[in-house]
Amino acid sequence: MKVITVTSSVISKMAYANDVLIVVFENGSVYAYENVPHVVFQAILESGSRGRAFNALVKGTFEGVKLTD
Repeated sequence: MKVITVTSSVISKMAYANDVLIVVFENGSVYAYENVPHVVFQAILESGSRGRAFNALVKGTFEGVKLTD
């Protein structure tokens, strides 16, 4: 799983493998989201606003499990 540092006021890093999206937020929280299609991950990476894309495509659609604070 490759960790990608992204430019965003909300998201610090992202990783994706086997339909699992890992998001490290700027506040240090780390969440895992299962069953996320690769096209959703790509759409977030290609978005001009990764935080806005995450909120529109993942938040409220896929259940997140908090891994750390």
